[in-house]
Amino acid sequence: MISKQILREAGYREWKQDHFQKRFEDEIGIKYHIDIVRLEIPNKTLHTVWSPSMQIITPNGAVEIELVQWFNNDGKTSGNTIEDVEEYFERIWTFHGKPYYEKR
Repeated sequence: MISKQILREAGYREWKQDHFQKRFEDEIGIKYHIDIVRLEIPNKTLHTVWSPSMQIITPNGAVEIELVQWFNNDGKTSGNTIEDVEEYFERIWTFHGKPYYEKR
């Protein structure tokens, strides 16, 4: 399940309407940011989608990963939670060799 309230409670800040971001860091520095955008897809019924993404810097250049329709407004599309998203992106960051966005 996802909502503006859930994002705020999880530490995300709304920097623009329906655009949320959270910074992940440790004692070495800033690891990465997760951005989550609320999109409304017009079809027979208005469908709300929350689309999470992250960008990491690797030796070969920047890589952006976006999860399309990871969950919708009521969570019924996939059952995924914000914690699932954060765990998934942490695994991707680790897989790429832990490339820090910025070191202290």
